[in-house]
This record gives sequence, structure tokens and C-alpha cells, in this order.
Amino acid sequence: MCILVCSFLSFEVPFSAGTIIAGFSIAYLFLIVSPTPSGIGIVEGLMPVALSSLNVNWSQAVVITIAYRTVTFWVPFGLGAWAFRSLHTAGEEP
Repeated sequence: MCILVCSFLSFEVPFSAGTIIAGFSIAYLFLIVSPTPSGIGIVEGLMPVALSSLNVNWSQAVVITIAYRTVTFWVPFGLGAWAFRSLHTAGEEP
């Protein structure tokens, strides 16, 4: 929820506690029930719709969703891929 609050604050979008709690809950629900691993594509597609239903402007909802998912999914995914690659090659001897 802190990352979602920081996303709202970084783009200077007005919000309330209800918007944060409902937006996070809906995003987590989409993450759990989606057929894809970790909600790839589903959360990114449906979270702007959910945020816009919570009285957030559509374009701002899209930007907040992309920022939120970048920090919560794509950055850890990239770090994990880098760590896997570096640990995999560290054990090889020339």
C-alpha cells in the first residue's frame, strides 16, 4: 500500500484513504484470481478501470498503475533474472 501511496504522491494525484485501500484490494484480488502467474497483464489491464471507478482520472490511473506494477513486479523480476544469471555463471570455471 505504501508503494501505491507513493505512486499517487509522485504524480501529484489527489487521493483518499478509501481510494488507496480499495485500489490495493482490487489489485490484489486481480492478482490472486488471474490465470496468469502473478497477474501479468491482468492487473495492468484492470487496475486502471478500478481506479477510474474510484474517481481517479483515466490517464492518471494508467500512469499510477504502470508505476505501481513496475515497482512491485517488474523491478523484482528483473533483479531476480539478473541474480539468477550472475549466480549461474559464477560457478563455472574456465
